[in-house]
Amino acid sequence: MKTIALIDDDKSIREIISTYLRKLGYHCIAYEFPVDFTEDLKQQRYSFDLAITDINMPKVSGLELVAWLNRYYPSMRTLVLTAHASEEIESIAYQSGACLFLPKPLKLTQLHRSIRLLSQEGLSGEIFHVTLTDCLQTLACDSQVRVLKIQEDGQSHLLVALQHNQLQGILYKKGREQYQGMDGLEQLTCIGDA
Repeated sequence: MKTIALIDDDKSIREIISTYLRKLGYHCIAYEFPVDFTEDLKQQRYSFDLAITDINMPKVSGLELVAWLNRYYPSMRTLVLTAHASEEIESIAYQSGACLFLPKPLKLTQLHRSIRLLSQEGLSGEIFHVTLTDCLQTLACDSQVRVLKIQEDGQSHLLVALQHNQLQGILYKKGREQYQGMDGLEQLTCIGDA
């Protein structure tokens, strides 16, 4: 992943993030307004691998931009940033087609890790009506990084991350309760016992 579009109406955020990404070797094009970014896409001025967008912007919101990208440029990965994070906003971002959601303020190293994760991701998409065994077998496929997210009615219930076939993290939500790590794994294995 080499060419990144950064869309944020906050000049200081654009300057800080774009300077950081350029120092890391990325070609980062910063935009104040989504319309300027979409115009460059339509004119094919650049071939972007990733779009990083803020949510709260004048005229066109980042969520509207993500939905538009998901419709017209479905292979482009999107990372959403916001200073007004909530579970509802996060859910809407993912439903709109965002690949990752990060709340502001964030550490630049966290942003870099997220970009690296997106660049290592192999196949992505949605599958329906599968068993837990099918999902775990999918995780065992040969790939460096795998993230499995299971949703029901737009609510996240399970997130499992593996790297080089080693469990890196697990998050399991049950109603308003949330379990991480070994507690999440224990709750997950008890699903059928309820």
